[in-house]
Amino acid sequence: MKEPNWQPRTDGYVSAKFPAIASPVLQHRWVMEQHLGRELESDEVVHHKNQDGFDNRIENLEVMSKSEHSRHHATGKITSQETKDRMSAAHRRIRRLGLVPSTKGIPLNISDAERQRRSDSMRAMRAAQTAKTVKAGELDE
Repeated sequence: MKEPNWQPRTDGYVSAKFPAIASPVLQHRWVMEQHLGRELESDEVVHHKNQDGFDNRIENLEVMSKSEHSRHHATGKITSQETKDRMSAAHRRIRRLGLVPSTKGIPLNISDAERQRRSDSMRAMRAAQTAKTVKAGELDE
């Protein structure tokens, strides 16, 4: 097989196009697949030990799961006080409003009657806001 034409990318990695494959192949994944003698699973990440995406020597590469890779890069990170304060404020707003992010703002433990009451309340608020906007627009004319 002919050696691929590896090209540096703007994201800090190296890739090449293969005629039989639609999207470019990342060199570090290709090197690891050749080393292991198998294709990588979709949840496997090839990590650069020295953080240099152009250094694709096998001794600089290791296979991790996506979650292991995320934990590896999160370890030892320092979150600024400003970020902590913003996150705390967002969590307070979510709790105050009774929102549950994973359910898109609709708590699962409320009755149908309560859900209907909240829906009616939101419709009334939107109608009032629309009326206020229309009235303000009439004053501008």
